[in-house]
Amino acid sequence: MAPELLLALLSLTQPRRPKVIYNCLRGRKTVSILFWSLRYDLLSWLNTFPNLTWTSFEATLGQLVASKQVQCDADGQLLLSPAAARINVDVMLPKTTRQRAKLLHLKQLRETVLLGLQALAQQSHHQMNYFPLSVGEPARQAVRSWFEGLNQQHDQKKAIASLANWLQQQSELQANLFVAQFVGGSVTGLTSTQLAQQFELPSWELELRQLANWLEFAGAFSSSNTSLGQLIAACWQSQLSASIAQTLLAIQADKSRQQISEQRHLKLSTVNEHLLTAAILLPIDQFPFTKFLSPEVHHRLAANMPQNIDLWQFDQQSVTTDFFLFRLTQILESKHDTGTDTRETG
Repeated sequence: MAPELLLALLSLTQPRRPKVIYNCLRGRKTVSILFWSLRYDLLSWLNTFPNLTWTSFEATLGQLVASKQVQCDADGQLLLSPAAARINVDVMLPKTTRQRAKLLHLKQLRETVLLGLQALAQQSHHQMNYFPLSVGEPARQAVRSWFEGLNQQHDQKKAIASLANWLQQQSELQANLFVAQFVGGSVTGLTSTQLAQQFELPSWELELRQLANWLEFAGAFSSSNTSLGQLIAACWQSQLSASIAQTLLAIQADKSRQQISEQRHLKLSTVNEHLLTAAILLPIDQFPFTKFLSPEVHHRLAANMPQNIDLWQFDQQSVTTDFFLFRLTQILESKHDTGTDTRETG
């Protein structure tokens, strides 16, 4: 992991747990990871680096601590040093763009698009003796089904034209970086190392810019009404799992948590986790907070707590409610406090 990226995810004033940051980047969706990602205002980074390893993350952290750019307290929490040199990564990977990552299978997206475009190139150049890209079975199946469904030259030309039109809307650097990955015809494609050298970019910046490219591409062709949209349709994933969505629908149909637990043969704690996950991931207006938190309950829970929500401690004897309502109040207060909204804008 690049030191420049980790520095961008830390705060000068708020101690942050490294495991939360790591698991957020990888796309883990436990309630604890999601809640603290919300508190750190890092939910927009969810699932942006699903292949990140702890070995890489830990090595980068050790490097930053050794150089005194990051401080590590007795509890293992991280704090940015005032002397740290931070870079505005939002320029390379805007928040509104990276929020799409939590809705995509990124590896499958890359493989599907590159293989699909390779197939188009070979067909256009009438070169069928080529070495195909090495991709996973989901990408192969998606491309095979998509290519067989194309109306030969007419649909192929439309797909190429829509890609060309999208590229023209990107900056020259972003468009060149994207196209340089293509393999097909007489084009062999460049590795990340070759791209970094050719464009004279540090590897971490190249990685962020290419991620931005893929997420922008997915956003532009999110509609299945377009040919390229049909190609990547299987790469999209729901923000909520089917089981969580089912729990939320039952709540909206005025079922109680206990009723859902009994009818679906789920532990009550599982139902609570479903609802807390939805409350964190969905915009405020898409989760029924008022079904659980009346103004009286909300005030009672928040009244005697510290102003800093990070410091709230659950105490059954003093709070006189269950942990679900306590955590739900923290989530609602956090969204009001920071203006955090997880709405997908792409």
